[in-house]
Amino acid sequence: MLTVTDKAIDFLMNLMQRMEAQKKVRITLDDAAGANALGLVLDEAAGDGDAVFAIHGITFLMDQDLYEKAEPIDIDFIEYTPGAGFKITSGL
Repeated sequence: MLTVTDKAIDFLMNLMQRMEAQKKVRITLDDAAGANALGLVLDEAAGDGDAVFAIHGITFLMDQDLYEKAEPIDIDFIEYTPGAGFKITSGL
């Protein structure tokens, strides 16, 4: 299961409006953050073997095998000092 908070959806919708693009959000393994950490990147289209989720007008993509290993996945947008960012929790 993939859940995304309203704050995360609002941030992503505003970002895409500013970019004037209809991008999709890909959930990936984030090598820079260390093993078993998920990250978000913008993508153009789904690939073969992707799980595709449409949540409140945003399309999320994720490799199906990775999704099956990582679910449940929760995405939130949090604000903290000195900034803000996405908080992604999963079963990894």
